[in-house]
Amino acid sequence: MKGKKEHPYYKEYKRWERSFETYLKSQKRYREKTIISYLGLFFHFFCWIKEEGIIYKEKIGYNDLLSYRNHCREKGNKKSSINQKLSVVGLWLNMLIQRGKRKDNPARDLYFRKVSKRLPSNIIPVKELEETLKNFPIETLADVRDKLLFSLMIYQGIIKAGELESIVTSDVDLTEGKLYIHESAKANTRLLELKASQIIILQQYLGNTRPAILALTGKKTEQLFISLGAGSRLANTLAYCLRKINKLNPLLQSREQIKSSVLADYLKNHNIREAQYFAGHKWVSSTERYKDVTLYDLHEKLQKVHPF
Repeated sequence: MKGKKEHPYYKEYKRWERSFETYLKSQKRYREKTIISYLGLFFHFFCWIKEEGIIYKEKIGYNDLLSYRNHCREKGNKKSSINQKLSVVGLWLNMLIQRGKRKDNPARDLYFRKVSKRLPSNIIPVKELEETLKNFPIETLADVRDKLLFSLMIYQGIIKAGELESIVTSDVDLTEGKLYIHESAKANTRLLELKASQIIILQQYLGNTRPAILALTGKKTEQLFISLGAGSRLANTLAYCLRKINKLNPLLQSREQIKSSVLADYLKNHNIREAQYFAGHKWVSSTERYKDVTLYDLHEKLQKVHPF
C-alpha cells in the first residue's frame, strides 16, 4: 500500500479520520501511540469500503463486516490481527451509536473466539487475599497508592497497566461507590461497585496522598494513579507493588494469579454473563473456562503443592 497521504482515498478519508480521532481522544483516553495504531487500522478498513463500493458507510451491516473479515483472512491475517481490526471498527460504530447515526454494533458478533489458556493451578482464596491486603503497610505515599492498587486487583479484578492508567479522577464516584473502567481494544467498558473499605482508602488517597505525589513529581495529570518516576506508565509501579505483596504472602506470585483467584470466586455466586461483565472479557469463552471450577477444588489442588 502506498503511504497514507499519497493514497488516492486519503483526501476523502481525512474527514473520517478527524472525526474518529476526536472521539478516541475525548471519550476513550487512549495513549497517542495507540490512537495512531488504531487510525492506521481504520484507514485499512476505509480503503476496503471504497474498493467494495459501499456508499452509505454509516449503514454498514453484519454481512458487510463478515465480508471484511473474510477479506482479511484471504490476505493471510492471523485471527488475533483480524480481531484487533474488528475491534477498531467496533469503536467507530460505537461512535456512530453515540452520535445517533445507528443503533447497533455488528462488529461485536464477528470476533474469532480466543483459544482458552489453561487455568492456573495456584489459586488463592479471596479471604487470604483480603488478609494480605489488611496487612499491607501504609508508611509512605507509595504504600497508600499501592494498597489502593492491590484492593482494585482483589475487589474489581483490575490488573492490567493499561486499564489502570486510563482511570482518571472523574471515573471515581465516592457518593455512589462506583468506578468506571474504559473500553479498550482488549476489554469492555464496565461500571463496578467499590467496597466500603476502598472508599475510605480512596478518600485518603484523593484528599492527601495523590496531591502530595503530584507536588513531589511536579506532574499535572488527571490520572488517578501516578508513578513516582518521570513518565505516566504504571508497569514499574505495579512491579514494585507486586514485590510488596509477595513479601507479605510468598504464594502470591503474579497479578494474573490474583485475577484468576478473584474470578474463580466470583463465579460461585454469579452467572457466566455477570462474570464476563465483571472481568471485562470481550469473549464469553474467556470466562467460560472458569464455569465448572470451584474455588474449593482449586484450593485443594494448591494444598498438594503449597500446603498453608
